[in-house]
Amino acid sequence: MRRLRLLAQTAAASAALLALAACSTIRFDNDGRHTAVWQLRTLSGLVNGNNDAAFAAAEKAVRQLDLYTVSSAKEQFSSKLVLRAPGDKRVTVAIAETNSLQTRVDITWGAAGNRTASVALYEAILKNTAN
Repeated sequence: MRRLRLLAQTAAASAALLALAACSTIRFDNDGRHTAVWQLRTLSGLVNGNNDAAFAAAEKAVRQLDLYTVSSAKEQFSSKLVLRAPGDKRVTVAIAETNSLQTRVDITWGAAGNRTASVALYEAILKNTAN
């Protein structure tokens, strides 16, 4: 019984460490106005603008990074792009308007996630919303 309890405690501690190690904040400027969160395999951040502006910025970023659009769906307050990247990696960009001034963008690159590629796509979207 004691061995089983020790095993359960070890498993819980390992899971907590894995969750903490897989989460980090990424700053995109010196004053901390633009940040995103990398958690397990998804990069999440806010962009200035509504759903329409974020969707247009994401479509422009897709063209700039030579990604292939498999499907896109745009609704009033949310949008979704499914893309293919080199190496036949599936990329999903989910866009959800949080209010009329900011929109959340979630990027998942491949089954396991690719932090570097996700950051590059998010930076392109940020740059395109600034224009």
